[in-house]
Amino acid sequence: KEEGVQRLNRILSESLIKATDTYKTPPQIIWVDNSSIATLGNFSASTGKAKAKKTFNVSALVAASLANGKVLNYRVQSARGENAKILYVDTEQSRYHCHNVLERILKLAGLPTSIDNENLWTLSV
Repeated sequence: KEEGVQRLNRILSESLIKATDTYKTPPQIIWVDNSSIATLGNFSASTGKAKAKKTFNVSALVAASLANGKVLNYRVQSARGENAKILYVDTEQSRYHCHNVLERILKLAGLPTSIDNENLWTLSV
């Protein structure tokens, strides 16, 4: 039990943000046209009204990330000079529709749809 408390204290201490600390600006990695919309280390979710093209928007972002380049108006450049590892989680659609989205992502990225891509994990939950 004591080991768990020490571990929790360490995690909380490492996670604490203080006004007196300074932090480096994280590298920008995703742009729409010339506007930065994402930096390294952030977690994002796409929300909005029904039929607002959220899935298509996210598909284009994921495709640009896989291609480490430009898809539609989205441009991605890996900050580490390596291919991004992407976890795509869909909480609303069936496995069938998620598979269609996966194929769309691969096509937009210029990648084959007949083999699994090691940099993209797609989940339907």
